[in-house]
Amino acid sequence: MWVLSSRPSLAWRVFLTNSAVLVCVFAVLVLSPATISAPVVVSELIVLFAAITITLFVNMLLLERVFAPLDALGRLMRASTRCNPGSAFGSSTPTRTSRRWPMPSTRC
Repeated sequence: MWVLSSRPSLAWRVFLTNSAVLVCVFAVLVLSPATISAPVVVSELIVLFAAITITLFVNMLLLERVFAPLDALGRLMRASTRCNPGSAFGSSTPTRTSRRWPMPSTRC
């Protein structure tokens, strides 16, 4: 929940993004003259397939914006731990675990 912070949590941001997409799809379906008959015909299937494809594409684009800060953090963490092992946790001395699992050799 975002009572103490200025931004909503990631879960709320995803929920609100998905809700906005579904409300828009609902509004389009209610306001459009589209109908679906009991034995579904091919033309109706094509319209439904196009609608679900557009909905999923818009949802993906919006969720990419929601997850962009998390992706940036992941890139930062990968860069800092590859080029300077131990820097992500403030320790420059190797630990027992880091000696057991050596870092792969990378060029920094």
